[in-house]
Amino acid sequence: MNVAIAAVETSSIAQGMVVADAMVKTADIDVIESAMLSPGKYWVLIGGGVAPVRAAFQRGVEVAADTLLDSLFIPQLHEQVLPALRGTARAGGAGAADDALGVLETLTASAAIRAADAAAKAAAILVRDLR
Repeated sequence: MNVAIAAVETSSIAQGMVVADAMVKTADIDVIESAMLSPGKYWVLIGGGVAPVRAAFQRGVEVAADTLLDSLFIPQLHEQVLPALRGTARAGGAGAADDALGVLETLTASAAIRAADAAAKAAAILVRDLR
């Protein structure tokens, strides 16, 4: 399980790949996702122990330089966030009272993860999907 996660989003696909390379060379981390988000935008999402993730994140932000769109570092990620991002979130059990739906829209993927983590930590909710 990844205790900490970090992400770096860039406005350049090529620079995003350079960022990913620098991050994995900096520390022993897991690459959760390294992909184009939309035309011209790239992100790298990593996980692992707090210290290695922090080191790789700091290096990624440094390498991104002026292409940096957004970034995040969460040392204690809520357990529901990654399954929602992967599309493997559990459904409500029998008799679950899913009588409300909340939708958050953000400009960046990093902001969406920060919002989902904060919401899950603030209330007894089920994070079902994160895109």
